[in-house]
Amino acid sequence: MPSILLVCTANICRSPMGEALLRARLAGLAELQSCGTHAASRGEPIDPRAAAALARRDLSLPKRWRSRRVQAESLGGFDMILAMDHDNLRALRQICPSDLQDRVQLFMDRVPGHVGEEVPDPYFGAPQGFDNVLDLLELGARAIAQGLRR
Repeated sequence: MPSILLVCTANICRSPMGEALLRARLAGLAELQSCGTHAASRGEPIDPRAAAALARRDLSLPKRWRSRRVQAESLGGFDMILAMDHDNLRALRQICPSDLQDRVQLFMDRVPGHVGEEVPDPYFGAPQGFDNVLDLLELGARAIAQGLRR
């Protein structure tokens, strides 16, 4: 079964939302994890606004879920390493071994017509930004599912 790593900055909004959503949408098609390029060394819970947006779609993470920082040595365990934005992509490319670089791309690069686009960070914005992120993650989930079913 292919494994997918979703990466954002602090691993408290976009990537855990993606982890929860893709777990539900890709059940049985892929193993999923998330982390952050700048996640706190002590694991933090998901942002309450992100958890609320997930709950509005009947999605959630396990109660004991905590953020974690990406580790270069663990990247080899993933078939796809999907960054939420260009900053995360650059950070991943810097730590990723050269033989794994082809596994690293933007999350939205998987969605036809959205190559090069970012999943924007909703942290400093209005609460509806979290719902907008989930809309983009849904597009990605459909595209990834199609690719895995081929």
